[in-house]
Amino acid sequence: MVFSTAAFSSMANILDRNHMNIICVCSHGGHLVEMLEIIDCFKGHDIHYFTYKEESTKDLPNVHFFENIALKPLLFISTMLRIIRLYKAIKPKLIVSTGAELALPAFLTSLLFPGVRRIYMECSAQVYTPSLTGKLVYPITHLFIVQWDTLLKKYGKKARYVGGLI
Repeated sequence: MVFSTAAFSSMANILDRNHMNIICVCSHGGHLVEMLEIIDCFKGHDIHYFTYKEESTKDLPNVHFFENIALKPLLFISTMLRIIRLYKAIKPKLIVSTGAELALPAFLTSLLFPGVRRIYMECSAQVYTPSLTGKLVYPITHLFIVQWDTLLKKYGKKARYVGGLI
């Protein structure tokens, strides 16, 4: 399976032709690998990363580190408040996520900023079962990409299958 040019076209259709700030939200590991696979879709725009501080993320440009909210659920509210402050400073037009849980506060807070678009790409590990994060952000995305056609039935009409990264 190969990530098709249709995926890039789908994302390009949502991009403003003018320069804009984009926030890429992902955890480290596989989610980061998948984000880096699609990052060329956003050439010519300023990219900021929201992620966790790990060896694999420490050298990313324009990176904003967060504590892992999956490990400390009470951090959710303070994370949302920090994201709101960052949105005010960065003024993003697009939030893109490949997962995992950090996508939820990032997408929810973006609702406070009219005009911010949201793209979520379900990770390639989700073949038959939607992820919890995917299920939670699905209703508020502008573009929801799955990498396996078996997930189309699980999500609904908004989901788009465009091939996979692996």
